Amino acid sequence: MELIDEIRGFLAERVASLLQETGRQQQDRVGEALQRLRQVFQALEQSLIQLEETVHGWSVPNIDQPVADWAAQVVELLPPPPPSPLPALMEAVDAIDMAETQGALLQALLQGVSGFCDGIAVFVVRGNALVGWQGLRLQGVGADGERFRNFSVPLDTPSAWARCYESQTTQVATPPFGPADQAILQEMAGYLPEVFALFPILVKGKPVGLLYADRRSGPWKPEEPMAVEILVRHAAMAVETMPSRLKWIQTRKARAAEPPAPAPPEVAPEERRLHEEAQRFARLLVQEIKMYNEQQVVMGRQYRDLYERLREDIERSRKVYLERFPQSVVSQRDYFYEELVRVLADGDPSLLGIDRWPVSEG
Repeated sequence: MELIDEIRGFLAERVASLLQETGRQQQDRVGEALQRLRQVFQALEQSLIQLEETVHGWSVPNIDQPVADWAAQVVELLPPPPPSPLPALMEAVDAIDMAETQGALLQALLQGVSGFCDGIAVFVVRGNALVGWQGLRLQGVGADGERFRNFSVPLDTPSAWARCYESQTTQVATPPFGPADQAILQEMAGYLPEVFALFPILVKGKPVGLLYADRRSGPWKPEEPMAVEILVRHAAMAVETMPSRLKWIQTRKARAAEPPAPAPPEVAPEERRLHEEAQRFARLLVQEIKMYNEQQVVMGRQYRDLYERLREDIERSRKVYLERFPQSVVSQRDYFYEELVRVLADGDPSLLGIDRWPVSEG
């Protein structure tokens, strides 16, 4: 049974490696997959016993491919990784950037944060208290806009809210909650969450409010509170820079409202072939000019007068190019000029010394 033991050890190491690759946050999702893996193990073990009996006393055949095939099956059985939070995070950042008022900005912040937690609420500083502004997915007074705007948390009473304001740092709390926090949660949220966090909203270094976020059951995934903090910090900076960004916001919105450009007309295969041939031919002509005038090209780039230095060769080649292709092709796009810029002028059209072809040579 040495062969089975050896392969069994190899497979165990492979499974451990695969499980490690899934990351800690996936460990709770592989239980079902492991149950199915046990069945695969049993079937493989029976095959290996038969194989060992068949080759007993003989050299063992190469089993790398069967093992590799089995490992591929293991990968398919493992649960897929969770979707990346980055697209949702970037969408929320963009919505915050486009807000033209502080109210719209805080609304964008609430909506952006909602993808990373359950209950949410924004508080603003008024005098010596934090006053409710708006809540989302709450069941207490935070679910009623009018009542929540009359709900306040005093800053002179010890609580996680007061600590967040005073320390200007994120506060995370799990049960058992202190008496003050429990009372606030029961009235504001209408339930006691599994975990909650308070994020300070700092504008010009001063706390102007804070954001409450919670999970009703189960812990946060590692990236979720980090995503919330990123959005809160970005929103605070957006508040600071809003006056200077208003023109940019309005310009960007105007551009977004413009109707899309009409789709280019369908090009017939024959016409497409002519365009491709024209581009290749122009490239060959210009490369030939460069090959026979290397020193003049260097000087022309230095003094930014490539066309005047190579005028005779350029116009001769241009004439050959124009005579070879129909007007319907050369009038749509000037491939010859594009290759002059790319090959002779090294991508800088100003080195040619002309803005357009001289009329006398047209």
